Amino acid sequence: MNSPGGVKLANLELLNLFSIVEKLGIKADDVGDGGNISIKGRTCLLERKKHTIELTWEAKYKNTLEESVLYLRLWRGYITKKGNVLGLLRKPKLVKQRVFSFELNAAGGCEWLEQGFDKIINSEDLAHLAVSTLDQAG
Repeated sequence: MNSPGGVKLANLELLNLFSIVEKLGIKADDVGDGGNISIKGRTCLLERKKHTIELTWEAKYKNTLEESVLYLRLWRGYITKKGNVLGLLRKPKLVKQRVFSFELNAAGGCEWLEQGFDKIINSEDLAHLAVSTLDQAG
């Protein structure tokens, strides 16, 4: 995995993860509750009900996955300007953070290993975890 090919595979799976989060977020989004989804580069933000879920991939190197992690963060408050349209200029406060690394299983499938727990989940389950974390916060 610590090769340019591994980096490319991880980046493709990250796009897949963000796509799933976007679909789930739109399905779960109630009209009029200030919901907003933003995907830019290696970050996906889903804002709703005065909270934000953030998925950010931080890759230290371009050609290896060494020291690369995916952060799943829950914030109280909105991060984007669109989410902060009502003039709530308070800075968002970090409520919870989970850290994952990219892995391949024995069959060559993409998975995410949660650091500190040795818990492995696929992108579909991670997307559901992200959206449900946001739903539980609101």
